[in-house]
Amino acid sequence: MRKLLLLAIFYFTTNTFSQQSNISNKYSDFEGNELRKINYQITNDLTIFLVFYSNRYDDKVLLIGNKDKLVNVTNNNILFIDDYIEFKENYKKGKIVTVNIPNKFFHKSLLKYTNPMLKELVLWDGIAEQKARKILESYLSIKHGISLYKKSNYYSSTKKKIWDAYYNKNFLYRVTGLGIDHNIKLNRLKGKNIDSDSLVIGIDLNDRLSVATLTNLKNPKYLIWGDNGESLSFNNKNELNRVWRYQKTNFEDNTFFNFTFTLEDDILKKYQYFLVFSKKEFKTEKNNLYYLNPDYIHNMLFGYNIKLDANNNNFTILRKPKPDKEFFSIFPNPAIIGNPVILKFNNLDIDSMIKIDVFDISGKIIYHKNYKTTNRKYNNKIIFKKTGVFLVRVQINNQIYTKKILVSK
Repeated sequence: MRKLLLLAIFYFTTNTFSQQSNISNKYSDFEGNELRKINYQITNDLTIFLVFYSNRYDDKVLLIGNKDKLVNVTNNNILFIDDYIEFKENYKKGKIVTVNIPNKFFHKSLLKYTNPMLKELVLWDGIAEQKARKILESYLSIKHGISLYKKSNYYSSTKKKIWDAYYNKNFLYRVTGLGIDHNIKLNRLKGKNIDSDSLVIGIDLNDRLSVATLTNLKNPKYLIWGDNGESLSFNNKNELNRVWRYQKTNFEDNTFFNFTFTLEDDILKKYQYFLVFSKKEFKTEKNNLYYLNPDYIHNMLFGYNIKLDANNNNFTILRKPKPDKEFFSIFPNPAIIGNPVILKFNNLDIDSMIKIDVFDISGKIIYHKNYKTTNRKYNNKIIFKKTGVFLVRVQINNQIYTKKILVSK
């Protein structure tokens, strides 16, 4: 009965993939406890996809029968030693490897799990064609945060290119992303690279409009990014040396994202930090600056509720000397329901344009105001009529500040 059930699951998942992504071959996916139970007998040609977490080069990953035969290694980075697949390169924290297993060499041999560092195994029935192989490698890469080779293109289940290595040729380090692709059961709402904690991007699930866009599942949605390979330190222009580029596919324009950065340099209290997007140059007088909330203890910066413009897909961090008084502050915070909350603005330029939006946790705007300043200071009073966590988003000319406020009884 168990075998019949597994066969039924195998048939359903593989045929769903084949029909919806227009790929004729079949596959089955093993991870977690299912890996430990693998005792698979080879009766046809196979392509196997391995996801392995380790920084060692001599780890034995998977036992295949008891025959020492040459195998066509599609990525040229594994080999057989004593019937094991073994890595022969020195990796960082993880690797995705694809291998063709000819039935004529391994007929009726058994595949057996051997190493807890093996995190996922995909078996493709037959020798996978190039496009099918790239789709599955892209899926595993995004799911596990493990970059493929630098010059690799990434593809969705519908064979659409979601990361173009040539177009993004200056940003091929630590390529990773997030995506929703139900044809291959991918539901990664937050992405970071396994080799670096420097950047985490996630869909803002506190925003009602962003969540609503996820219900449109007709087309797979992806956000993929990579960096230029530079350090996480600031240059003499107070610009971060590292620059990222993203490629967005099928996400609606009203989807918002949260950014978390972890830097190498100490985050100094004498600076304000801003996330800036551009096609080419990052100029403070031209580009919108998104204020990043600092965590000085852990050298982290947080940006909330950020909309991504497909035309300005390079981004980095700028820092500016902090004024004697903050441009924008909230007092008191936390606040009491029914009591006034003051938004304080200091050091303003005369004739500055101020736009204030307050969102509840569902993403609904509960307060909005536009104001043109006539002096260098301005106070705005808000009275909250319900409790909860609220997002206050303020734009002063081209600088955008986002802060949270807690309102209780």
